[in-house]
Amino acid sequence: MDITEQKKARQALEESSEWLVRKGIAVFRKDGAAAVGKFLAAEWGVQLWVAPKVGEGRALAHFRTKFRGIKHQVICVSRIEEAGIEEFWVIKEFAEEWAGGGESCRFVLVKAGILDGDREILSISNSFGEAGGANAAAARLSATDARVVHDLEPYRYSKEYAGSRFEGLRSEADGKGGYRFVGNAKEPGK
Repeated sequence: MDITEQKKARQALEESSEWLVRKGIAVFRKDGAAAVGKFLAAEWGVQLWVAPKVGEGRALAHFRTKFRGIKHQVICVSRIEEAGIEEFWVIKEFAEEWAGGGESCRFVLVKAGILDGDREILSISNSFGEAGGANAAAARLSATDARVVHDLEPYRYSKEYAGSRFEGLRSEADGKGGYRFVGNAKEPGK
């Protein structure tokens, strides 16, 4: 794939991922996963590669998309419901070598009036340190929780987590339904 095609693919995935953050939960709840997939395909040519999950499993919402050798995971990892709704989302990108290769992630802060409604994107950042300090939902994420570290995968995105409380941390499933810190990463506080 040439550079122009790589840029088009990344642009389509970025735009569709931001749409998923803003409208994915609302469309999923109202019309189902098939409606989400049809809209992504019609608007950007992007496909769902795994059935979306909203309100099930560990993530509050999890959408996985792909386009021309590049995959995105769009994940709502934390939510606070007080005077409205505040959420912290992570968009992870993985590209096959023939599609330009590489991995990156972005952090999205949002607010919403109701749980099943549209979201307003407040900011998007390539740095957890910038995003995580500006959002109460992100501040709730614990660097001492091996499950949270496993979901965020900060070891994979060292540049994006540099200088944050998650920098260098890594954990894995322990085979017993839990998670443990591994590798060079030490369990924080020990």
